[in-house]
Amino acid sequence: MLGYVRAQKSELKVREYEMYNAYYCGLCKSLGENHGQAARMALSYDFAFLALLIDALRDDEPVVEKESCIAHHIKKRLVVRKNPAVDFAADMMVLLVYYNLLDDIEDENSLKAKAAIRAFKGSFEKLSGKYGQTCAKMENALSQLHRLEREKCAVLDLVCEPFSEIMEAVFSQCPLSSAEENRRQLAYLGRFLGKWIYLADAWDDIEKDLQSGSYNPLFYRFSKELEESLQEADRISNEQTDASWQQDIRRASVFRERIREKVSFSMTSALAEVSKAFELLEIRKNREIPENIIYIGLLSMTDSLLEKGKEKDPLSEPENNPEAGPENDPEAEPETDPEAEPENNPAAES
Repeated sequence: MLGYVRAQKSELKVREYEMYNAYYCGLCKSLGENHGQAARMALSYDFAFLALLIDALRDDEPVVEKESCIAHHIKKRLVVRKNPAVDFAADMMVLLVYYNLLDDIEDENSLKAKAAIRAFKGSFEKLSGKYGQTCAKMENALSQLHRLEREKCAVLDLVCEPFSEIMEAVFSQCPLSSAEENRRQLAYLGRFLGKWIYLADAWDDIEKDLQSGSYNPLFYRFSKELEESLQEADRISNEQTDASWQQDIRRASVFRERIREKVSFSMTSALAEVSKAFELLEIRKNREIPENIIYIGLLSMTDSLLEKGKEKDPLSEPENNPEAGPENDPEAEPETDPEAEPENNPAAES
């Protein structure tokens, strides 16, 4: 998962938000204790959602303790401890990060990925023995995905399938103490959540992939719209005497405008299936938090992503001017308050 699955903080009560962060901090602690401190740097709210949802289906109550960490050594934070769902989510995060690094090495011969993967190699070898069936499914799905990408697949449902299968495997292998029917619904939920994540990432990466020439399924599914968009954007850029970086932004904006409605339909259709599966789960505790994530957080994230390139003139905003400084670089990560958004500072919330 890629950082898209999170709660709508403003819609959570204080107690709910504290519990949400308690799972996040528990996940961080589990990563550090079971997989080494370096693993904590890959922490995200996506896997906190996985831990929270799985634990919501279990009969036992979570053990919640107050603990401090290096970043918050004075004020202690709530942490979910000794929890099978949290430990499982940490294991799955390590596996997915490892396979993602392998993918970066294969696709781009990334030196950064080659350096980072060393931190996960020991844990991966241990987990591949523990979750042999899940790893086999992940590897098979990634092999299919690489083949489809090499073939420049233009069928969205087909190219979304491998990541959907990975997420289905992750959600279906979780430790449950409740009815097995929940496992079937979790698998279905994971499958369509995987499709939504893949589409979200493809939409989010349009500008970057246009610049680098990397494969993006939206370019091939909407090849006619892409060709027309590039022609229109280049015409406007010539009239405006845009610099090359301005032309890249304009191309992405025009293309997004042409395909926004169709991509929105695909993403919201996937979320509808996620909602259907969630409604059939036998939630035993903390129901308000996964409800917030699924019914509000994911829709809010969809709307936020689809707003990209929607402004009338994509070059009118100062943040699109790289001369204004790194904080306004269109490729830079958005700046956030680490207290309000602990995902951007893994150690800070653990």
